[in-house]
Amino acid sequence: MGYLYLLMGIIISSAVIPGALTLLWNRQSKWAACLSPPLGLACSLTAWLVTTKTKYGTITVETSGSNIPMLVGNVVALCSPIVFVPILSLIARDKVPYDFNSMKEIKRDNEDSLNIPQLTEEEIEREVNLLTRNLNIARVTAIVLTLAFIILWPWPMYGTSYIFSKRFFTGWVVVGIIWIFISFFIVDIFPFSSF
Repeated sequence: MGYLYLLMGIIISSAVIPGALTLLWNRQSKWAACLSPPLGLACSLTAWLVTTKTKYGTITVETSGSNIPMLVGNVVALCSPIVFVPILSLIARDKVPYDFNSMKEIKRDNEDSLNIPQLTEEEIEREVNLLTRNLNIARVTAIVLTLAFIILWPWPMYGTSYIFSKRFFTGWVVVGIIWIFISFFIVDIFPFSSF
């Protein structure tokens, strides 16, 4: 199961950055969004297998599943779109960058028949300001938590060569399970309460 889990990172991680930039960067071209994941996949598979072959001399399930080749493949998968997206966006630019404001004009088919009160310009501006404020809070929170969980928490433990005691590991697992349930509630259950 661990092999499959790590292999999934090599296969799908190259779509993370293009997917995020589809929502966050209007200058990413459609070609960059479509081509950088398969190019990243090709690079990650190549890096993974070449690292396995050069480090162990042979490619087997055991050697390809070891830590260093899997790490190299996953890092290349995640980071290669950082190179591909800007290059492809410059080479194959979209004639007109996507206008995120056009999403405000999207209406449901039957919206006119629902007798929904129309918002005034002042109410729309207030809504946009609220959404912008919440967007900025979400961005800062995402950056801070990413840095905390990827750098501030694990690196000091790695640097000290700390080995988990059974009690500490049990606590680690319990906190992880609690975290999963809280995340499940926030992402899957809480949105239904707004209906």
